[in-house]
Order: sequence, then C-alpha cells, then structure tokens
Amino acid sequence: MESDSPGTKSAKRIGPTSRGSSAYPRKRAVIACQVCRARRTKCDQKKPTCTFCESIGAECISDPPALSAFDPASVAIIERLDRIERELNRFTKPPDPWTERQSPTQTLSNRRLDHVTQQNLDQILQWPSLQDGHTSVSPQVQFASPLSSATGDRGSLDGTTTDEVFEQVPHTLLIDQFFAHVHNRNPVLDEAKARRLAQDVHDQGIGRDASSCLTLLIWANGAMARPFSASAPAQESLQRAQASALFSAAEKRMGPLLTSVGVLQAQCFFFAGVYLMSALRPADAWRMFLQALAICRTLKKTINYQEIDAVAAASVYWSAWKSERELNRELGFSPNYRISSSDVPQYFPSLPVDCNGDDLHTWYFYLSEISAWRLETHVEEELTRFALEGRGGLVALTTVADGLMQQVGEWQNSLAPQVSISDDDNRNDDMLRLIMRARTLIIKEMISWPFVYELVHDGIEIESSAVRQWTAKGLSYHVQKLLTHSIQFYHRHHGTWLMIRSCCRSTCVLIAAARSPVANPLLPSDWRAAVEPALAMICFWRPYVSDLHEVVEHLQHLYSLC
Repeated sequence: MESDSPGTKSAKRIGPTSRGSSAYPRKRAVIACQVCRARRTKCDQKKPTCTFCESIGAECISDPPALSAFDPASVAIIERLDRIERELNRFTKPPDPWTERQSPTQTLSNRRLDHVTQQNLDQILQWPSLQDGHTSVSPQVQFASPLSSATGDRGSLDGTTTDEVFEQVPHTLLIDQFFAHVHNRNPVLDEAKARRLAQDVHDQGIGRDASSCLTLLIWANGAMARPFSASAPAQESLQRAQASALFSAAEKRMGPLLTSVGVLQAQCFFFAGVYLMSALRPADAWRMFLQALAICRTLKKTINYQEIDAVAAASVYWSAWKSERELNRELGFSPNYRISSSDVPQYFPSLPVDCNGDDLHTWYFYLSEISAWRLETHVEEELTRFALEGRGGLVALTTVADGLMQQVGEWQNSLAPQVSISDDDNRNDDMLRLIMRARTLIIKEMISWPFVYELVHDGIEIESSAVRQWTAKGLSYHVQKLLTHSIQFYHRHHGTWLMIRSCCRSTCVLIAAARSPVANPLLPSDWRAAVEPALAMICFWRPYVSDLHEVVEHLQHLYSLC
C-alpha cells in the first residue's frame, strides 16, 4: 500500500470528469442565456447577444457547457418527468393553430379538434384571416363596450319633475303597447293582474314600493316599444325622453327591492333588463338579469314559498336565466364559459289556466323557445364531450353532426302549429315565428361551427366529401341567418343588440371564408346579397352603439377586397 510522504496530510486524488455512463449534458440550461432561462423561453443562441437580449438592451451571458454527474437512474427519472410535463401542457393548453402547427402526418380531417364551440364577435374579429395592413380592430376596443352605454339613454323630459312626468304619462296607451310588443316575447306577467296593478298605482299615485316600481317599468318599456312592422325612426321621435324619465323614476325605487325576496321583485329587475336591452345598454341589462336570477334562486328557500304563484315564478326564472346566459356569452365576461344541462333551471313553466287566443300563441312560442334552449345546451355538451374525449377529427365528427341535425329536425316537427317553422312556411309577418326560425339557425350554425372554423383557419384542401358538405352547409346557415334577420334589421326591441352581434359574427365568417382560397368555392352563390344589407344595417345602428364605428369601417374594407 502506498503511503503519503512524511509531514503532509493525506489527500484524495480527484480525477477529471469523463463522459461516461454517469454523466450527461444538461438540456436547455447550457444553451440558453441567463435572461432567456429566467423567462423560461427558447434562446436563439445568437452571438455575442441573442435576439431577445438585443431587443431589450440586456447583457447576454451564457454559462459554459457543464456536465452533470447524475447517475443513470436519476437521468431516466428526469427525462420521464420531462415527458409527463409535456403531455400535461398539451392537455391543459390546447395548441393555437396559428402558433403551433400540427404534425404533417396529421391531416385536417383526422386530427384532434380543439375549437368545437362558437366564439363571440370580439374573438372572431381577431382572426388572422380578418386582419389587414390598412384597417384593423384594436384588441382594446370592444363592440359595444361593456363599461359604456349608448349616447342619450339617460335623458329626461326637458328638466320636468317626476310628478310632472307622471301627469303626462298616457298610461293606457303605454300599457297597451307593452302587452302588444313586449309581453308576448316573455309572458312573465299575468295581464289582468298587471293592468289592475297599474290602474291602482295611477289612481293612488306613485309610491316607493315594488308595485310602483313595476308599473313604471311597464310604462317605460311600453314607451320604448314599437310594432314589428315599424322601422326604427329618428332618435327624437322614439319617445325615448319619456321612456328614459320613467325608467329613471323606477331606478330610484330599486334599492329597497334588494332587501327582500319575491316574485314581484324579480319581475322588476327582469323588466329593467328588458328596457336596458332596448336602450342598447347590454352590460347594464346583464346586471339586472343577474339580480333577477339571484332572487329566483332564493325563492325556494323562503318560508312562504307555497304561497307564490308557481307560473309567475317559473316564467320569470326562465326568462332571467336565458337572458343572462345570452349576454354572458356575448359580452365575454367568462371567456371559457359553457352552458351545461346542470345549469338549466328545474322549474318548467306550464300553460296558465284558461289560456286561449293571443295568449295561447304567446305561450306556445315561450315554451317552444325554452325547449330550443334545452336543445342548444344538449348540442353544446355533445360537441364539447367529443373534443374532450378525443374521439377523432372532422371525419368522425360528421357522424355526430348528422345525429344532432336529426334531433333538430325532430324538435322542429314537434312544434305546435301556432309556432310552426316548417321549411314550406315562409310567413314573415309574425315576429315570434321569425325569432324561432332564427333560433333554429343558431343551433344549426353551432353544429357546423367546427367544420367552418377549421377550414377557414387552416386553408388545407379537404379530402373528405362529407366534411366538405358540412362546411358548405355551415356557410349556408350564416347566409340564411342574415336573410332571416333582414326583416327586423331596423326594428328596435330588446333583442336588437343581440341581433346586431349575431349578424356581425356571420358577416365576419363569410368574409373570412371569401378570403380563403379553399373555403371560397364552398360559399353559397347568394352570400353577397346577404352580406351587403347586413353591412348597411350595421352602419344604421352605428350612432346608437358605442365603439361600432371602427368595426363597420374594418368590415367594409375587407369586403371591398373580396
């Protein structure tokens, strides 16, 4: 055995590190500079300064290559954890088709789908296919900004007091207009009871109670309402000053309603939302619908629930629910929000006793619209489940879409004759029938959305005839929807803002398809005849809807290039 020399301490000799089985070059850490490593982004290793450090003026420092002395088992564990992390990131963060391209071996028809649910207008306006160097829609600009309201909606009657406004109210005319043009779309009130209530308030004077608040809201909505055949006149001839003054008086009586729970309170908040929708103030309307929905959900917890009018409670619940859901989706308050069957109210309104004539027509429409909402929820759930389970691509989806379309046909055939929307029924004089026809097209558009989205975004030639047929059908639904809505383009009611949104969405999709070499041949021949009136309609409503000016100019410019 060899010993150390006298007078010196024993020391272990350290040999040089070798590239044996016990060492491996560290990944990423030896190729990324310190700045890129801290940001956890890929470094392009440009010398002497990488691109990112050069752009921000930072000192680019890279560590010299070093060798790690981990044993082979540790190396295997680290590599396995790295694979698991990549799989988790792929599952939780679906790739953006414009930033992460699919593998060349995965075609458009068979790869996993990540965009099966519809997008709102603000999301569609940011599509790369709708961008142009000359015009664009800034991401900061929202269509009808949720935090703003249309000009002139908070006016008064030439500075008159509430009492003077009350004396000028043609209450009989206003309540007649309410039940003729507002109530028929949401039969939340019992007409006989509501008329007696309004008459009592008129005779005894406006108080600070819920009855007075509801009466003021009925009058305000009646002042805003117009017959379906009437186009939207100029702003000063809409009696909006009177409607605004009545609504302002009702607003002052809403505070105490928050301290109690009842059907009357829910009705007040709901009709406040209806008025605000007619005034093109969607964000304010959403808050009212949300409050009405909150009251409805607490009604069953009250001690006197058995004394509540079941028909009135169920109808205001459904009306508040569907109104809040529509606005939530369009305003983008919850970007990843989806409706599920568990969210659908369990209350289902039934026909009131002795319902006949116009009331029967109204209630057939109301119940049919509720069933349409349930069908739409089912369609969205099925498409989402298909994507999450990874059952395949567009070819596999055609079978699912065919099944869903069959269910739509069965639902359509089950509608009562009073609200029938069969293909051979082209009557355009009934606003309720028009709404049902548009609702059906929205469901069909939802089923075909994945085909249209993938084709417009990828621009890859489709090899499946079934996929091509579904894409063509999807584009035709957008055209049909524009033509269907054209009858009410200039009619102001509480669905006008949603109609504008829906038509803008379809216009964007059709223009995007026209700009795609692959999608263009699948466009219906009459798509321009549908888009041009829609653009004129958007121009008409531009003075009444904030932030619409930029959207109009952008779409007009893109259409001129098609």
